[in-house]
Amino acid sequence: KMSEWPSVSGRLLSATLPRAIRVPFGNPLTINAVEPPVYVAPETERWSCSEITSAALAQGFSSEGARIVASIAQAESGGRSAATHITPHERSLGPLQINLVVHRAFSDECARSLSCSLAIAWRLSRGGTNWNPWSVYKSGAYEGRCA
Repeated sequence: KMSEWPSVSGRLLSATLPRAIRVPFGNPLTINAVEPPVYVAPETERWSCSEITSAALAQGFSSEGARIVASIAQAESGGRSAATHITPHERSLGPLQINLVVHRAFSDECARSLSCSLAIAWRLSRGGTNWNPWSVYKSGAYEGRCA
């Protein structure tokens, strides 16, 4: 039932999205045809620390992992779904600045979606245990962003 699915500030998008950007609830590593809806922020929206933390906890991150990924999103993009960074060797999009040149399996829509980018972060961070794929983590620029 939809009422049982978590929501982030009530922004629950219907499950009619293209399959490429849907993320299954409870298993962020597998994409299939039947799953709850994806949370998508409007292009101009900024996700707060608490919204990102809540969504990360719903994806399966530990409390500490959720705080870290929210801090990384704030450092990378200010939590903005429309954040874009393009260079000859990088095409990073969304709140977690997923580099789609390196991670070609993911769509633009997925990188810009909060829940889908968190699913990618889950995979890239090995279940919230390795944050080295993000330069803001390695440099310490994420620290102090989200308490």
